[in-house]
Amino acid sequence: MNINITGIFNDSVQTVFKDMGLGEIKIVDGSFNRENQVVITIGIAGALRGNLIFRTNLSTAFSIVHAMLKKMNMSAQNKEFDKLHKGSMCEIANMIAARSVNAFSERGVECNITPPTIITGESVTTSMLTIQKCFQMGFEGSFGRIFIFLGLESMK
Repeated sequence: MNINITGIFNDSVQTVFKDMGLGEIKIVDGSFNRENQVVITIGIAGALRGNLIFRTNLSTAFSIVHAMLKKMNMSAQNKEFDKLHKGSMCEIANMIAARSVNAFSERGVECNITPPTIITGESVTTSMLTIQKCFQMGFEGSFGRIFIFLGLESMK
């Protein structure tokens, strides 16, 4: 399988964030950090198997959700990271994952995604010890920084 996996996910992030009105984003170091207060996981199954993990802090998550709501002429009334914020962040991760899986399909690699799971708290960490190929990407824009960890293995 000769596919630019990180390129596909990078394009998906760029497109989804641009469509949400978050403006231009740049790629930054995706190294692990301990500021993760919001972690969203989405499973990938099919010709590729693994997980897509989005990590960020609460401040960035608030900024992303508020930009998304503003684009829809809405606003969040609650100042806490509540069900609306969590659902919105999961939907953004879901859009990125779905767009990526569609790009794989266009290249003959059939995959599906699982519904997103969100975990919030202080210094949330994740680990995928059984996955052989891992990629880390960081993205920064006016909203803050978001990090993506991708662990995949080919099932073919």
